[in-house]
Amino acid sequence: MQSPDLAMRIKMNPVTLARPKAPKAYQGKSTKSLTDLDVQHLLQVVKKRADSGDLIGKRDYALLLLYLITGMRREELISLRLATFPYKVALHHKVALHHKVAP
Repeated sequence: MQSPDLAMRIKMNPVTLARPKAPKAYQGKSTKSLTDLDVQHLLQVVKKRADSGDLIGKRDYALLLLYLITGMRREELISLRLATFPYKVALHHKVALHHKVAP
């Protein structure tokens, strides 16, 4: 401090009291991120199930791709509803539900 009078009145920098604590590390013993190889293997396994025609496999593959591409959190992804998507996507989905596909 440049002023001796001020230095006697203020013993410490008040900004240090307002400084937030450093965030905890994201990865710990219970949570670890996937490696690129892990992600590739996971995509292969889920895609294989989706390619077999399994409806749940297709759903899982779409959700996994959306999860990996957007970086959404699990809660954000799970809370998505059809109304949150653009109108054209919602309209296409509603039309597709009314058409029956022959086996």
